[in-house]
Amino acid sequence: MKSMVVVTLAFCVTACGMSSPSNTAPSMGSIQISPTSAGLASASTFTFTEAGVTDADSDTVTFAWDFGDGGSGTGSPVTHAYTTTGTFTVKLTANDGHNPPVLAASATVTVRSLSATWKGTVTCNTCNPTTRTVTLVLIQGGLSVAGTCADSHNGGAFAAIQVQAFTEVAATGQFSFSGSCSAGFELFGMSYDPVADTFTVSNWDSPPYSGTLTRQ
Repeated sequence: MKSMVVVTLAFCVTACGMSSPSNTAPSMGSIQISPTSAGLASASTFTFTEAGVTDADSDTVTFAWDFGDGGSGTGSPVTHAYTTTGTFTVKLTANDGHNPPVLAASATVTVRSLSATWKGTVTCNTCNPTTRTVTLVLIQGGLSVAGTCADSHNGGAFAAIQVQAFTEVAATGQFSFSGSCSAGFELFGMSYDPVADTFTVSNWDSPPYSGTLTRQ
């Protein structure tokens, strides 16, 4: 007798127009960006990972990405490199297969170019003179960089830079830049931080100098 009641009720849910319990859409979450939220065009690789998106019904949730430059992706994590400069809004859409896709999170990334004039004061406390003004005029295309440099210690005349290395440090998102220039100095080493948008000098000629070069 009990089984007949169960069958009758189950039939009535459909035939009598009754609604089954509603399904809940995925929750809002956030986007994790690594290694940093800023980089260089055609040189930095960003990794985007969804964080905190849950589904109350334990449905399988799929993810779709809009990188803000016309590019898209699916899954999590995903990687993307930007070929143009600017500030881009990254959007994450979550889909549980039962509800319309929902915008689960958004974030912004800044993409720069090193093609600019950079200038700063470089200091060496044991040198004479202790300070010098250094100017770089750089042209960057992806992981290729070239340009000229000038050093006030040598009258400020410009000469071509001989690049030894320009590489992204994957763990930090910064760029290591080393080379030489005949305009008053030889070997130099510095690190570019795309978030701060500055060069930090670690070695300039010999003995080591220190200082910061900023975009002009």
